[in-house]
Formats: sequence, structure tokens, C-alpha cells
Amino acid sequence: MLRMLVFPIMFLLAGCASIPLTTMLQFSGFDANAFQNINPSELRAKISIDEPANVKAESVDLNLALNDNKGIRTFTLPLALLEQNKISADTGLFFSSPAKTEYVFKLASSSIESFQEVQGIIAANSGGSFKLSVGSEFEPLPESVNEITVSILLKLTEQSDYVTLVDEATLTFERDN
Repeated sequence: MLRMLVFPIMFLLAGCASIPLTTMLQFSGFDANAFQNINPSELRAKISIDEPANVKAESVDLNLALNDNKGIRTFTLPLALLEQNKISADTGLFFSSPAKTEYVFKLASSSIESFQEVQGIIAANSGGSFKLSVGSEFEPLPESVNEITVSILLKLTEQSDYVTLVDEATLTFERDN
């Protein structure tokens, strides 16, 4: 079983680090108040992955690691598949891109209350940090596939655009023989 943990990103309540420059600029003002203002029913995660790889949609979750004066607490929030789209391969004069599958997820109904609980914890504490990550398993890959490309995007509100968290990251698999 292959397990991917992608879109690791740490939001320090004072700022952001170790993320793409454009994302850093978009989240430069992101603080505890901004986190509290997220409507959990509007939160979206998008995963784009090269074919023939597929994500096990039922295994995708949002992980929140909160580090504050009470120590590190982890919350695992299942995500629910909203849509799945096939994107055809594209070949141009100077480039080519393989066929991809794009998945869009929202918080599962069972996760919304837990997300609101984390918002309350962050509101009650001044300071600390939290880390967001998306975890997923892959469907079994053909033996011939040793490398795939993955992108992860996050959308915090209905009105906002997706923010790229992982852009075309190449994952290489070593197989036990």
C-alpha cells in the first residue's frame, strides 16, 4: 500500500514558511482570525495526479497538527469526494503533458464539527502554530509505473481561488523485488 502525505505546510500564526512564493504572499496575512473565519463547508482540496495513478478517494483526509501551550494535538478529518475529472494528454510543439485525473474534495459532514472545534481551540489560545496536510492512499499502480506527478491546491472560501500548495511534485516509487 502506498501512502502519500502531501501538502505539508506550516502556518505559524505570525507568518508562513517553506511554501511556494506565490502561496507565501497570499497567506502573508493569514492568522488565527483568518482561520476562525473559514466556513468549513466551503473548504476544498484539489489533487491532480498523472494517469494511470488513481487516488483512493475514501482514504483522503485533512490532518491538522496544533502545537500550542498544551502540546501537540493532531486532528484527522476525513474528506469527501465532490468530483472527479479526467484531463486528456496535451502535446504541443515544445511541451507535452500526460493525461491526469483531478479530484476535488470537501470536508466530510462528520469532519465539520471537528474543524469548528479546532477553530475554537485556536481562538482560545494566542500563539502557537498549526500544520495542515492531506493524506491519501493510491490505488495499486501497474508495475511499469515508477514515477508520477502530483499537484495539491487548497481553496478556503467559495469566493477565493485555489492556492497551489504543491506544484507538479514528482513522486518516485521504489519497489521491493
